[in-house]
Amino acid sequence: MFKSSGNKTSAAPEENNNNNANNPNNNNNGDINSRFSLVELKRIHLQLLENKIINNDNKHLVIEILRVLAEMVVYGDNKSELLFDFFCEKNMLSLFLEIMWGNESNTTPLTVHVQILQTLSILISSVKNDTSLYYLLSNNHINDIIHFPFALEQDESLQAQYASFIKTLSLRLNEQTVQFFFIEETGAFPLLTKSIQLLKFNDPMIRISAQTAILNVYQVKDDRARAYALQEEVLHVLFNAMIELMKNQLYSLQTISESYITVGNDSAATTPTANSTNGTSSATPAVDVITKLEQSFEDLIITIEDWLYYLQDMYDLNIITLQRCLLVSLMNNFIIPDIIHPILPTVHGEGENQKNTTSTVANLEINGRGDDNDEKKVNHYNVNYHKDNITTALAEQRCVIRLFYLLQVS
Repeated sequence: MFKSSGNKTSAAPEENNNNNANNPNNNNNGDINSRFSLVELKRIHLQLLENKIINNDNKHLVIEILRVLAEMVVYGDNKSELLFDFFCEKNMLSLFLEIMWGNESNTTPLTVHVQILQTLSILISSVKNDTSLYYLLSNNHINDIIHFPFALEQDESLQAQYASFIKTLSLRLNEQTVQFFFIEETGAFPLLTKSIQLLKFNDPMIRISAQTAILNVYQVKDDRARAYALQEEVLHVLFNAMIELMKNQLYSLQTISESYITVGNDSAATTPTANSTNGTSSATPAVDVITKLEQSFEDLIITIEDWLYYLQDMYDLNIITLQRCLLVSLMNNFIIPDIIHPILPTVHGEGENQKNTTSTVANLEINGRGDDNDEKKVNHYNVNYHKDNITTALAEQRCVIRLFYLLQVS
């Protein structure tokens, strides 16, 4: 909280400022009126036209123009129809696309792509007038931008802004606006297809944006949108992406668990020795590694739980085709091959190993020294006792991890 200065004379300037703020002829209002005027919008539009081929010399100017343009158009939607009408009249979305493509000899910098996506996100999320929103979504310009070949792999800021743009569009999706997201010539629905593609990114925020967009598409009660989203090939791509994500989660969980067991056993097998210089123990690095692994494990568990809640949200949409295909795909492509099947051979194998080891020891006890082969077996067992314990623990851990995931899914 701000503290009062205790100076009574400070009240006079504050009162003065309040009076000025209420005065329609004060400089502040004049600044706003001139800044958000049709004359100013025409000026920056002309600047944008003059700089639509972008290089290192003018890219910062173009980025600033795009930023200011968003402010002016949103202001126009709320306060002055003239500004938004001019934006429509000059077909500025088409100009944005022209800037994005650049030309054969000049590639538009990625920072400009980021700003265009940010500008569009602000416009789409901020306009309140339905007519303004319909204009922004019409003429396939937004679909062209969704489908634009952005170099997402090259820039994390571009990835994040594109995902945010997709999510913003999906939040304006309803029975009235869904028509604008189809490409009439091909019948494609790029908002859904691009959202599915974003599931492959490792950044959790990008995946969450993609998940939100996908869920919003399936929530729209529109026959055409439902028919497209429930096509066999669309569901196949969607569920493949989902299952790939779940497999990565499962194997990450397994990798962390195995590392935890290995480090723990190595640490237990090593006798800590005091450092002659500072008196610290040599086991400290292992403790640090274990702490980090525990934190990674907890973070991953939270991520998995969030993902399974998301699958529940998809299922709870009560779309019968989606429900049935989701369950069949999960069972056939993930739960059975990746969770159930790996458990059974592991359990069987451990039982056989234990049986063989017990038989060898029993043979030595009954027959005295036993033959040379039995002695070699026991010597080998003793030498590799620590290693075998780790191997057995890892096998058990794989079972536990898969059973845990199976319980979470069910």
